[in-house]
Amino acid sequence: GFGIDWLIQWLIETKRFQLTDVQVTMLVAGLAIVPLAIIQLNTSYQRYQLQPRARLQAERDAAIWLQQNSAESSHLIATPRLSYLANRPLVANGRLPDTNTLPALLRQTLRQAPDYFVTYRNLGWTYFMQTGWFQDRYRPVAQISSAYDAGAPLTIWESIPSPLDTVSPTAVTVTSDLGIDLTQYAVTPRHIQPGEAVHVQLDWQNGDDDFPYFHTVVQIVSPRDRAAWAQRDVESPRSLPPSWVEPEMVFPERFVLTTTQEIPIGAYLVTASLYHPSDDTFIGLYQNEDTNVLDRVTLGYVIVPWDEEVPSTAVDINATFGDQIKLLGCDCPSTAVDGETVPLRLYWTALRPPDDNYVVFVHLLDENGQYIAGHDSPPFGGNYDTAAWLPDNTIPDDHPLTIPADLPDGTYQLRVGLYQPDSGVRLPAFDIEGNPVPDQAIALPNITIQSK
Repeated sequence: GFGIDWLIQWLIETKRFQLTDVQVTMLVAGLAIVPLAIIQLNTSYQRYQLQPRARLQAERDAAIWLQQNSAESSHLIATPRLSYLANRPLVANGRLPDTNTLPALLRQTLRQAPDYFVTYRNLGWTYFMQTGWFQDRYRPVAQISSAYDAGAPLTIWESIPSPLDTVSPTAVTVTSDLGIDLTQYAVTPRHIQPGEAVHVQLDWQNGDDDFPYFHTVVQIVSPRDRAAWAQRDVESPRSLPPSWVEPEMVFPERFVLTTTQEIPIGAYLVTASLYHPSDDTFIGLYQNEDTNVLDRVTLGYVIVPWDEEVPSTAVDINATFGDQIKLLGCDCPSTAVDGETVPLRLYWTALRPPDDNYVVFVHLLDENGQYIAGHDSPPFGGNYDTAAWLPDNTIPDDHPLTIPADLPDGTYQLRVGLYQPDSGVRLPAFDIEGNPVPDQAIALPNITIQSK
């Protein structure tokens, strides 16, 4: 602008041209219009000539990447042209979405999750890709830039592999005071080592109203004292507007719970609960047809297994209880002194997943079968519920037995069995040959008691 003004003043002062005010105005206007016209022409050329060519080239480059780095069966959400160029099946049209079409895109993604998203830069895609739900499931693996495409860079997002992908979910009927239902869940793996992660998926079904905001708490807790060894507390529905979750839509949420290195051997409950984000009050849950309100639901067990072998010093027992549990052997001293506490360890395994959580009893009997002392406790001090036992697990189970003081010297019998804690009914017991035993109590090696 200063250059044009100087040029006009110089022309007037040097009288090289005699210009009227109208002519000067027209000259200035013409000089101003020329660069604007050049810019407009350049923009139009890029829009109608360079940009389509740049986008086509970007899609060709993306197609080459997909051909080289993905399986032929990989499903895409991308443009139909890119799907054709890559020779990969199309799940849904991935042209630039806007906020009005994003709910339909989410619905299609939930119906059939693609292996890859191929996105351009625009407001709709940016909104969708920045949600926690999307970030949990997809990661960028390639970007293709272009100086002539306003939608650049083109980004290829790959599905993040999850152990949950190969797990069949478990159906469940859980309703809530919030108007949403838990229809199924998945937990994997069922066996972990200290420090390893557990993956959990909860499938929530929306009711007739708008999907509400709520917080989901998923925990790994000890069955004995409810101490939490891992926890995730996240807002649902994971950065997505609730209006996107339409009535009756099933909306899955995934959680990763990483345990500590200090988590001991045992079977731990995986639980889920909900609370209001506004006042931190828990949302009532109801399982099956039960009208009793729950503050959490149990999704099963995660086991930190005992990875040692039954020692050679253990006495083989190989007795069974029903068709559920087997007593492999025991470690106990053959002699003891009255008044002392005798260490006694049992080694259990499951023939199949047991039907209930049973209590173990160990009884000390005299030669006439009269009760002298005993120790009743859930296995492993209450940290290894029998309902969590599996055939490939060996469970060490300690039952310290206190010998009464001033007990007469002699040989005493030891008996062991299991019973239901509510009814007291014992599990049927069978010896190594499969014969039923009296009182549903298996005989352990006798113990000789001596006075101090």
